[in-house]
Formats: sequence, C-alpha cells, structure tokens
Amino acid sequence: MIKILKLNILERYIFKEIMGAWLGTTLILLMIFLANILILILEDIMEGLLPLDALLPMFIAQIVRFSVTLLPLGLYLGVIIGLGRLYKDSEMAVMAACGWTPLQTLKISLIFATVIASVMFLFTLYISPIAAAVDLEMQNKMKRQSQIYQIESGKFNMANNNKAVMFTQKLSADKTHQENIFLFNDNKNITTIENAKTATIENIKKYDENYFIFKNGNIINKQNDRITITEFAEHGTKFGTEKTTEKTTLASIPTMDLFKSVNPRHIGELQWRISMPLATILLVALAVPLSYSNPRAGKFGRLMVALVTYIGYSNILIFSKRWIMDGTIPGYIGMWWTHLLALLVVYMLIKKQYGKAINTKKNKVEAGKK
Repeated sequence: MIKILKLNILERYIFKEIMGAWLGTTLILLMIFLANILILILEDIMEGLLPLDALLPMFIAQIVRFSVTLLPLGLYLGVIIGLGRLYKDSEMAVMAACGWTPLQTLKISLIFATVIASVMFLFTLYISPIAAAVDLEMQNKMKRQSQIYQIESGKFNMANNNKAVMFTQKLSADKTHQENIFLFNDNKNITTIENAKTATIENIKKYDENYFIFKNGNIINKQNDRITITEFAEHGTKFGTEKTTEKTTLASIPTMDLFKSVNPRHIGELQWRISMPLATILLVALAVPLSYSNPRAGKFGRLMVALVTYIGYSNILIFSKRWIMDGTIPGYIGMWWTHLLALLVVYMLIKKQYGKAINTKKNKVEAGKK
C-alpha cells in the first residue's frame, strides 16, 4: 500500500506508526466485544436454544457488524495514540526542525483514513446488510427451533407458545423424531387430545413454520358436550413461532432498496450507512490536533478529551438517526448537519493548534520567493 501511494521517508514512518496503533487498538476492541458475543452464543448452544452448526455463521456475522462501529473508533484512537507517542518522544519536534509541518501530518493521516473509509463504504453498503440478513436468518431459525430443543422425553413439556402440553416417551438426539406422543391443547371452547405412535418435526418452507407430523394415531375433540374421535395415518399440526421485529430487519435491507424508499425509517438507515465512512474521515481529522501534547504531559495526555469528543459526536449521530426515523427532521437535512458541525470543529482546532506553525511556514516560503 505504501509503495502504491509513493510516500517519502517521513510520510512512510508516520503512516506505519498510525497503522500499527490502529491495528492494535482495533484488535483489542474486537476481542473485548466478540468475547462477550461468543459467550452469549455458547450459552444459547449449551441451553439447547441454538444448534452447534450456527456458531460459526453467527460469530462471523457479528464480526462484520461490530467492525462497522469499531473500525472508526479504532482508527480514531490509533491516530491519537500513534501521534501522541511521537510527541512524547520529541520525534515530532525533530521532524519539525527538518521542515515537517502539521499540515503534512494531517495530510498523511487523511490519506490513511480515506483508504479505511473506502473499505468502510464496502462494508456498510453491501457486506454489513448481508451479514445482518444471515444473523437475522439464524435468529429466526433459533426462534423456530427453541421450543424443539427444550423438549425432554419422559416429561410434560409446554408447546405452541405455552398454549399446549406435550408428553413424549422417546426422543432422538436431535429432538426431531419422537415415539409415543401425547398432546393436549385447550383452545377457547375446543379441547383437543392427540395420541400418536411416532412423530417428526419438519419445517414447511412454503409457510416458514415448524409442524408436528404425527403418524398412526387418533384425535379426540371436545366442543361443548360433543366429543369426536378421528383416527389418522398421518396428521400435521403447527408448532408456534414468534415474528421478528422491524428494528431487527432494518439492518438487513439491501442498500439499493433503501435508496428507492421514501420511508423515514429507511432514509435514516441509509444515511447511517453512508455516515459511518464519512465519520471515519472526520474523526481522523479531529484526532490529529487532539493528539498534540507536550512531551512532559505523557503519552496519553489528551486521550480523555478525545474520548469525550468521540462520545459526543457518536451520540449526535445516533440522535440524528432517531429524529429522521421519527420524522422530527426531514431527510434532506438528515445527518449531514452533524458532519458539517464536526468539520467546523476540525477547522477551529487546526487553526488554534497549528495556526502559528502554518503562518510561520507560509512566511518562510514567501521570503524564499523574494
């Protein structure tokens, strides 16, 4: 990458310093978040709420989804830590004596940020929705199968969202094949008792629902004072599931579909996806002046200020997204004002922090021309 960009020695040095700090910070953040996610997934598997083969797809999907949030934060902190070390070790002072200017530091930092932001655009617009769709599919599968995995042989089990009671004498390892089944269902004025020698649980793709397929049994229906008994060779009954919420499905909607929509919720989601890469560049622009510190102040002298700044910026973005979705602010205003505000803060910080150095450099250039 460095060869492609054709950087000089000092630019390569700063580039590598930022890259190393960014990779280290991002990996630490990912490990912290993903360790918690892995524990939650493993708990669901141990409790029988999730099949073992769902571990890898769900874990990869979570990595992609968390990366969209953690990449900007990792880069922001990486720039502050990397450049902060150069200030602490007085390397920036030596470089300044050789003619290096703060604007060159900003330039090389923004080049690196633009590369990462380009990858972020690919993630937020295309890869992340696919990962969200995979995660949603696994959640739906987990909801469909959660009651299946809770079934135990030799015990009375609640079924159909606690609306029925079932007893099975024998149960296969995957809990989809049963023997000697009893099912009691009291629905309003109708009481139903089903008995069968064998049963399987199958997912009917047409309806995306789980069904009990009973074989060789009978059904006893009682409605008021009337009782009917029906024998069957094969009979199916629905095994209840829950519906997913819209909040869960928003992240899985393809980006092109969001572009075509006029729904405020879709507009908010679309602007959020576009805002993440833009925020990455703006955060790095903020990080460069915030990374400056006196060598005596310590390596992380301004890290707390940087964290407060990040929290403020991210909260404004989150609230803006909510206001768009609620219809509080129109889509054409959207989240763009937050980026303009951040850009204004960047300009003020750079002018305050580096204004004197920039003017000195400009005066030297003008004097040289004369």
